[in-house]
Amino acid sequence: MSDAPAPGSRRLSPEAIAALAAVAISVCAIVVSVYETSLIRQQLKGSVWPHVDVGIDYSGDAFRYTMTNTGVGPARIRYAVIRVDGEPVTNWDELFNRLEIPVGSYTFAASSGRALPPGDRVENLVVEDPELAPLLFASLSRVTGEICYCSVHDDCWTRMPEQEPVPVQACVTGETLFRQ
Repeated sequence: MSDAPAPGSRRLSPEAIAALAAVAISVCAIVVSVYETSLIRQQLKGSVWPHVDVGIDYSGDAFRYTMTNTGVGPARIRYAVIRVDGEPVTNWDELFNRLEIPVGSYTFAASSGRALPPGDRVENLVVEDPELAPLLFASLSRVTGEICYCSVHDDCWTRMPEQEPVPVQACVTGETLFRQ
């Protein structure tokens, strides 16, 4: 008996087998590394997701239109659109005029372009006039609003009051933006 390979057949040397095993192990390590990196990136994005709630507080004497970030990361408010009877308005005075409510005393905070830290609340409009607040509250069926906000990783959502956020690719709109 001879240890020589038969004509036409090849035997792998132990060194060649070890080299192939090393290549296979390296490929597996790269695949696992890429998968773990993807999981870490998803976890990082999830750890800074904002969640902006838009709401109305009405007590009979006062009316407040608010935004609260109930998420775990900052929300970058990109734009706001407010409509009266389906037509966009650019500021609170225009909203009052379209609703035919006398423009009285109110305070406001701008929303577009601001960063809203987790747990923060912004009162975008506060009317503490006991005569105007009920008029404004009674006219809400004519008013719609939408904001668009993004996380620090540029994941973006649009949000309307009493609806869940809707993921979007980016905060772009062709509508007239609310500027106040």
